[in-house]
This record gives sequence, C-alpha cells and structure tokens, in this order.
Amino acid sequence: MTELKVLQSAEDLKILRDLYDETSLKTRHGYYTLTNYIRWFERNPQLDSVNVHVLSHSWQKTGFFIIEDDYQFYINCVVYNELEVTTALRSMNWDKEFKITAIPASLIVIVEKTLGELELKFKKVPLQIYQQVRNHAMPTNTICPDEFVVRTLCISDATIINDTWYSRQNGSIDFFRNLIEYNICLGIYRKDNNELVAWCTRCPCGFLGTLHVREVYRRHGLASVLINEFSKRVAQQGDSVRTMIYDGNEISKKLFLKHGFQSEETVFIVRCETKNVQH
Repeated sequence: MTELKVLQSAEDLKILRDLYDETSLKTRHGYYTLTNYIRWFERNPQLDSVNVHVLSHSWQKTGFFIIEDDYQFYINCVVYNELEVTTALRSMNWDKEFKITAIPASLIVIVEKTLGELELKFKKVPLQIYQQVRNHAMPTNTICPDEFVVRTLCISDATIINDTWYSRQNGSIDFFRNLIEYNICLGIYRKDNNELVAWCTRCPCGFLGTLHVREVYRRHGLASVLINEFSKRVAQQGDSVRTMIYDGNEISKKLFLKHGFQSEETVFIVRCETKNVQH
C-alpha cells in the first residue's frame, strides 16, 4: 500500500537530495529546493511550519517529494511515476488555499489532471528559470551610490516587503520572515534615515526573488546593485545563481540577461482555492 510519510531530519533530506544531480538540468531544480530545507533544518531541527512528504516505500528510488511550507507546496521527482504523483496529491489536505511553486514541466499535466479530479479551482502561470553563467563579468554600474548602503534584511522588514508584494496572501508574511531568518536576503537603505528602498530575497527553490525597488528610487541602478551583491553571496556558498521570471515580464528578462543569466527551463505556479469556496 502506498502511504505518505514525513521526513523529519536534515540527514533524511540529504539522502533524498543525493538522488538529485546539481549539474543536470532535469534535477538541479529539485536539488536546490532540498538544499534550502536541509539548511533550514540544520539551523532549526524543530521547524514545525515545514513538512517534507514522501512515499514510504519508494522515496529512496524515485526521489518524489511534496514539501509543504505553510501555504506553499513544492513538488519534484527524479523518476516519474504517474500513479505515485496522483496518490501523493490525493493524500494531501486541500482545505485551505495553496500555491504550488515552480512545478517542473514534466509534472504539470498530471498535477492539473489530479487537481481537476479533486474538483479544486486553480489557475496556472508559466515562468522561465534563468541561471547566471559562472564567472560572468558584472555590468560596470553595479556600485552602490554613496547615499545608500546594502545590508542583510531585518525580520522587521518582512511587513514592508509583504505589503508591497503583488502575490501576498494569508501566511505570506511568515514566508518572508522565514526567508529573512534563514536565507540570503538583501536590502538597500538610505544612510540618512535608514529607509528601506529596495530589496531581494532568496526563495526556497534557491531563486533570487521578490526583487523590488520603490518607484521614487528607480533609475539609480539599485536593482543591478542587488543582483550583483546577491550573486556574490550565493556563489560564496558554492551555489549557482538562479531566478524565475514570468513569461511576459520583458523588463526583468532584459535586466537579468544583462547580468549574464540564460533561460534554462519552463516551470509553473499553480494557485489553488480551498475546497470550501462557494461560487
């Protein structure tokens, strides 16, 4: 009988991650997602907002997982098995709104099919993963202007970031608090009054995300400053620098291409309504 179990330690997650090859386009997405949560569990073994669901009889062979992080799911596998994916999705609790983030193209069809069979209302959005070419020469305008300073975000900045985020929902402020506590997350602040004017975070899949510059401070090159500093810090951890961009966001594509990023693969975000929503 196929049953889900929850992996509860960083050591178990390392066994799972060993099935994923960082150098392979097919599996590096899952590799970096698992690496993120390994680091989180190493710092906080009692991390109760995260559950890593696997299939009890086959997880060490197929590498299939569903990571449940508050209101978000992350799904991946090394060996695709339609029955296992369907069984796992049907076993999850869908009684609240969820966002399934960065679903690989290889899984999107079965995810949509299963959610439809569960009679869940959902919306799908395609995105492109971009990865920076290693040792890429940075643009010359990446020096932070004198009136600003770049430093690590503070937990208290989560409220500002969440309030500005186009994708905020119930639970998203805790999402940002976790990112700031555990991941590389950078802000640019005015030196004279400490105002936060621009920021970026490292998302659980390893991406540079939520890059934002307040409108009044644009055209100062601050986005490039953040990308440059973020890239340096991620590279110091030995990781590839990656981001995820909506298909229609040509401004972001142009910016990241300037910084040596290349398109690698298509993934999807699926937003699911609670089963209890009445229309």
